Amino acid sequence: MRSPERPPRGRALRAAVIAVVLAGACRTAGTQEVAPVDLRAQAPEYYRAIERRINGNWRPGGGATRGDDRTGGGIVMISFSIGRNGEIVGTPGVEESSGSQSLDAEAVHAVTTAAPFPPLPAGLGTDRVDLLWRFEHVPARETSG
Repeated sequence: MRSPERPPRGRALRAAVIAVVLAGACRTAGTQEVAPVDLRAQAPEYYRAIERRINGNWRPGGGATRGDDRTGGGIVMISFSIGRNGEIVGTPGVEESSGSQSLDAEAVHAVTTAAPFPPLPAGLGTDRVDLLWRFEHVPARETSG
């Protein structure tokens, strides 16, 4: 059973990609789940601050070895909400799994360790922003020498 504070699953995810960041072989992208606030358009500096914090904590496959499910790539979608004070409201959750428990857990960890975020800009006119964040990991190719 879901906490009432988390964005509900089942709601039509009218997600519009609002940014893609390429950092080596790891990418994250914020997508807006609830249409009323588009952080990238309405508060671009705030959006970039969130993006920097999450990207700074996204380290997929760290310490992975052969046979560990973290060695594969994948895409995971994480939902989370940011309250007026910048704290995460409720518990971030996996909306779409990568198929790798480790990769999914690392994406959730990237969000939770990035918090607290800066307080929401006053001009947004909302007490909370619900986000859907896309994480992608493409493992490095092995080369034979």
